[in-house]
Amino acid sequence: MRLVGRPRSFALSSSGNRLALNVPLSLHNTGPTSVWLINAHLSFAEDDMPLSLPFVATRPGVLPTSDDSRPWATQLVLAGRESRVICCEFVADMKAPLQLVAGDKHATLTIVEHRSWGRERTRALGPIVLHITDQVIATQHSYIAHDNFA
Repeated sequence: MRLVGRPRSFALSSSGNRLALNVPLSLHNTGPTSVWLINAHLSFAEDDMPLSLPFVATRPGVLPTSDDSRPWATQLVLAGRESRVICCEFVADMKAPLQLVAGDKHATLTIVEHRSWGRERTRALGPIVLHITDQVIATQHSYIAHDNFA
């Protein structure tokens, strides 16, 4: 399984000591047999971001709305050679409120995957780059979508 390209957009909310991040991930199964994505988390290199954000839910799209469904994190199955976009919500409680700084934030997506011919393994996909602008910083207390290429 591999991550294809940079996310076109993302949604971010920072309220108190909690950060919620909704990222559309373009995944491609490069192998001929099915692969199961069992779990995932994001880890950031920058000091102003939390070290790790666990995968907690899927969303029907990037723009969160009060009436959208928010299923808990579940396994994702990709058939051989299949590609799919899935909006994954990552949430972390932090020791202090988030103090975002404008610029590119580099994350690694670490997954636990299982292939039909093997056993579970943990490996890194990525990188994922999120472009944090002054607008993202100004609106970080509202869970809204942002253009990742602005």
